[in-house]
Amino acid sequence: MKEFFVYDKNGESITKINISAVPLDTTKILGWCNHIYIDTKDNLWIGTTEGLYQISNNLSKTRKITVEECPILKNSFVLFLGENSKNELLICTSGGLCIMDLKEYNIKTFTIENGLPEGFIFSVLEDKNQNLWVSSSRGISRLTFSGDYSKLVNVLNFSSVDGLQSDFFIERASYKTKDGMMFFGGVNGINYFHPDSFTFNKIIPKIEIDEIIIQGKRKIKSSSSYYSKRISDTREIELPYWQNFITLKYIAFNYIKSSKNKYSVFLQGFDEDWKPDEGSRSTTYMNLKPGKYIFMVKGSNNDGIWNEIPATLNIKINPPYYGNFWAYLFYFFIFTLLLYYIRIVIITRERLKTEIEQINRELEKDNKKSENKILDYFERKLTLNSYDEKFLEKLIQVIEMNFSNSDFNVLTLSKDVGIKPGRTAQKN
Repeated sequence: MKEFFVYDKNGESITKINISAVPLDTTKILGWCNHIYIDTKDNLWIGTTEGLYQISNNLSKTRKITVEECPILKNSFVLFLGENSKNELLICTSGGLCIMDLKEYNIKTFTIENGLPEGFIFSVLEDKNQNLWVSSSRGISRLTFSGDYSKLVNVLNFSSVDGLQSDFFIERASYKTKDGMMFFGGVNGINYFHPDSFTFNKIIPKIEIDEIIIQGKRKIKSSSSYYSKRISDTREIELPYWQNFITLKYIAFNYIKSSKNKYSVFLQGFDEDWKPDEGSRSTTYMNLKPGKYIFMVKGSNNDGIWNEIPATLNIKINPPYYGNFWAYLFYFFIFTLLLYYIRIVIITRERLKTEIEQINRELEKDNKKSENKILDYFERKLTLNSYDEKFLEKLIQVIEMNFSNSDFNVLTLSKDVGIKPGRTAQKN
């Protein structure tokens, strides 16, 4: 953005202001300008295709609202700027509606997730009850808050079904008169109304589950083993594990513009939070694991009056035969037997090991005794052999000495050798 023009409605003059000539700081204003707004403190706000900028009332400083402050600006651009009765800045973007506190620059964001029908918000007006009326590419929406915008209570959407000239409106084409009349311009004309002139359907609709489809097959007949005579009277269904592809259909008994009835569903045990359903009147769950679930559905009428008491259905999916209680009991029994068998094997091995060690010790002891006996035997043998050798040497020596002696006889030999005659005879 390089320049803008200032119109003096009193002097009926137009002044051209060159941005580059204004003594601003280093912040540059980028993108194509979509809207310029002056707040109650005379600060200038510029909404562009590249973000949101604030120029101080003395034109000395410019500030860009960062993505950290307003994350929605990361992937969207500013379309319209306004202010509410609390002097908060209303920012209409291509991603939703933002409300900025001009003191602390705190920002609250409202998008499709909060109930808006479309992310592109073209303009916004506030009524005397602090409700915000926004135009978009899918009609007009009324946002109702509590506690001075502290909490969003309800979003009520209007479309061509309600008499709008079209679902598509024009950027910045909105105006509110002093008496509160609102005007919104669209592609096929203008819609105008006073917020107090609306009459709303305040009848709380009854919610029922009216159809159950399992594995793509409709299950409604009273002959079905799963259901009672009326689906609405059914409180619980029990299914085998392989029938875990379930579609549930429901209805809110409101026939005034019933296409605008809304629903919110929650499957306890599967979903983390309630999920909105804008009108398909059905929800599907696939590959549900064996277990117990509670399906709940809440609904509203065409004017957003909700029945907070949900219709419920208990769903029990039985495990396969190998995963039921008796199967696990059998597995536990087998496991216990296995542990017992392993324990018996370990105890038997330890006992055998102890017995083998005892036998080895006894064998070792017996072997040692046998070795000692053998050693004693050979020691005695060796001792005897040595004695015999000495005796023979002495005997030969005596015989050689007395070989020529005629008086040498056995008695003399015995006497010289040192043995008794009886033993000599035994030696002989």
